[in-house]
Amino acid sequence: MSLPTALTGNIHTCITVKSANIDANGNSPSSSPVTWSTSAASVAIVQSMADNSGGAVITCLTNGTATITATAGSATATFALTVITPSQGVATSIEVEADQSFQPAKKP
Repeated sequence: MSLPTALTGNIHTCITVKSANIDANGNSPSSSPVTWSTSAASVAIVQSMADNSGGAVITCLTNGTATITATAGSATATFALTVITPSQGVATSIEVEADQSFQPAKKP
C-alpha cells in the first residue's frame, strides 16, 4: 500500500487522498477494501469515498497533527497530517465564473 509520508492542510478545508492498494504480486485485490482512520478526530476526520475506489476525504477541523491510517486486508500504511491556519493573504478557495480567470475568494 502506498501513501504520502506527510501532508499539510489548512483549517476548514478538505483533502482527497487515494491509496494504491497493491498486493505482493503487483495486483490490486478487489476483495480487500480500504478502510481509513485518524488518530485525532478533533483535528481531522476521514471518510472513505462512497465509490469504493480506495480513496478518502479528510476534513481538517482545527490546528494540530493526526496520523491517518489506511488498511486493506493485512496491509497498513500511515502518514502524518498537520493542520494549520493559513497565513493572511493566502487563498483558501478559488471561485471560477464562466469566461473569467481564476480569482481568489474573499475571506468571510
